[in-house]
Amino acid sequence: MKNIKTLSTATTMCAVFAIAVSVFGATKSYASDIMMSVLLKSPVHEVASDIYARYGSPSPNAMAIAITSTEKPHLSMAQSIIESAGNPSAVGLSGEEGGWQVIPDCWWPVPKKPRDQAVQAQTILSLLGNGGNDTSLMRMQTALRKYNGSIKNQKTRVYADKVLQLAFSIAVETGGTL
Repeated sequence: MKNIKTLSTATTMCAVFAIAVSVFGATKSYASDIMMSVLLKSPVHEVASDIYARYGSPSPNAMAIAITSTEKPHLSMAQSIIESAGNPSAVGLSGEEGGWQVIPDCWWPVPKKPRDQAVQAQTILSLLGNGGNDTSLMRMQTALRKYNGSIKNQKTRVYADKVLQLAFSIAVETGGTL
């Protein structure tokens, strides 16, 4: 059996949610409130929130919570910082929306909640990387380049490199706690 310390924050929060609903009969809304109160007190949240604040995010707490819902929080955080400086309400010049600057006409409507935006961006990256959980650098770079518009131009190569370099820096800074 895994030690609870080895579980990701997202996995731990899912477990808390499931226990609150099934064992204690809590409503889903109440269980969500419990999860948020636990997460807001976690060291992971504090570190992520501090990083978002440093990059000028108007919603560092919400964005810190959002990335814990993803499989690759370092990458998710880096991408949202590069895309929008961590602003979940950002609107781009070409109609991109949210913290991860998704174009709704190309994908689907962008959710209002940062957590849902993070999951949406992760889903898009997974689809662009041909699915699966292959975390090879080449696959991530290709997915990021497609996310940014094309795999054939220098601009998207620079974008992917920036996101991956920032993700690596965040991973080093946090000691892998994110």
